Amino acid sequence: MHGRRRTGSTFGNLKVFDNALREGADPSSTLIGRARGLGVFASLDNSGGVTTIEFVFSNYGNYSGSTLATLGHLAFPGSERSIVGGTGVLRFARGYFTTEIISSTSDYLVALIDIDAGAADDKLTHLQFYLHEVPSSAPNATTVKVAGLNVYVTANTELLWHRHKMLSFTHY
Repeated sequence: MHGRRRTGSTFGNLKVFDNALREGADPSSTLIGRARGLGVFASLDNSGGVTTIEFVFSNYGNYSGSTLATLGHLAFPGSERSIVGGTGVLRFARGYFTTEIISSTSDYLVALIDIDAGAADDKLTHLQFYLHEVPSSAPNATTVKVAGLNVYVTANTELLWHRHKMLSFTHY
């Protein structure tokens, strides 16, 4: 492995999650639904990744039984991602949402989700709730890493991925 160094990169990691959505930042606040989806660390410079999330509302007033589908680049601070659809009273929703980390430890993360979306009725909807995540390193994890690559960078910036077979490419 002469001329290569381990980057510590998260590039190529894939995580799946089923996180609680709550009315407040307190873990004992009312459970209003789940955030289910996946995230792929897709930036070579570790600046973020791509997420697809479905917000499933089960106990959220008029929104109970409805969902929002999202897609976008996750980067902190101030990531803004797209709302690409919805069901129930949020059918055909389009808009955006932001995520702000409120608190984070090795065992728990709380993030404020702020949504502005229009649905089939053409009314603008503003929703605000808290995502509660338990990382895979903690008991009762709600987020787990399901795939990862060992990434090495050579002196000429060629990346070598080691998994079942070796693939390589060069940045242009």
